[in-house]
Amino acid sequence: MGSILCHLPLLPHDGVPMISPVPKADIPNPADGQIVMVKDDIWWIRMPLPFRLNHVNLYVLRAQDGLTVIDTGIYSKQTGDIWQRLLLAAPFTDYAIRRILITHHHPDHIGYAADLAEMTGAEVLMSQIEYEKSNLLTKMDDDAFANMMFSRYQGYGLGDDALSALTERGNHYREKIEELGAVRYIAAGDTLSGLHGDWQLRCDRGHSDDHIGIYDPARRIFLSGDFLLPRITPNIASPLGSSPDDMLGHYFGYLADMLTWGDDWLVLPGHDWAFHAVSTRAGNLITHHQDRLTQLLDRADQGPITVKDAMDTLFAMELNEHERYFASGEAHAHLYHLVQQKAMIAETASDGVTRYHLA
Repeated sequence: MGSILCHLPLLPHDGVPMISPVPKADIPNPADGQIVMVKDDIWWIRMPLPFRLNHVNLYVLRAQDGLTVIDTGIYSKQTGDIWQRLLLAAPFTDYAIRRILITHHHPDHIGYAADLAEMTGAEVLMSQIEYEKSNLLTKMDDDAFANMMFSRYQGYGLGDDALSALTERGNHYREKIEELGAVRYIAAGDTLSGLHGDWQLRCDRGHSDDHIGIYDPARRIFLSGDFLLPRITPNIASPLGSSPDDMLGHYFGYLADMLTWGDDWLVLPGHDWAFHAVSTRAGNLITHHQDRLTQLLDRADQGPITVKDAMDTLFAMELNEHERYFASGEAHAHLYHLVQQKAMIAETASDGVTRYHLA
């Protein structure tokens, strides 16, 4: 069974060109399970993951009082073994870990936070919304999680095979995370002390509900988490366990802001490599999602469509159960955005399936 990693590769879909990756910054990537120095106060760890997206980037920031770890990897024996080894070498033997900052609630970022906090005595920092979402999903038993997904998939128009697979999968979220105890809430506008001045915090909605990004405006360094990646697009999906929201609209707002930043920032992302082209990448991602919306409008011009129809339009390949989870959420988010933009109308029929037609 898979885990909620909440990313889709740039899968081919008819008529829409793939987004070209942005060039790498002149910084060597760490190998799996290794740590490299980026600046005298910044280290970068590449933590392996057992999925198609096979790693997550973690960062360590130095302040006067010690270290802040940014994200932790999933909960697994492999992750624990790597952390045990890392803690026996610099910078961890030189400075104590005082804080563990979690950018958002997805397991590859939060999964090992409880264990790392217990090992080091560090406090855990995260936004209240992300903590509450993680707590909600972690406490769901397999039946409750399956029932939540069954209702969603049924409304999407997915077939019996997709529905029956839900009972076999169970709550895959809590497999890759240890439940957190006490955390300290942080929010947009807060600062994080660093060796060379304060890091600024921002919170954004789109890929997750209240994702934390960290930036140093004086040195123009941005830890973007999962919101701005150099090769893949973050999964923009309708939220689980809460009311519908225009997540794509929120993400468009984020990307519009990134257009004003320019291309001279050093971006340290949650996956893949470091890069500089903030505004270029944001512009490419805007075009990518606008093209997807156009595809759905063209498909709906032939008649009402379901989320399943939208998935077939946007992802012209056979999807496994893990990929179906992400693709369905992303297809729904795009249709929901078109409804919010008054370009489409959603109507739920007596069979429980929602169909979308042009306004």
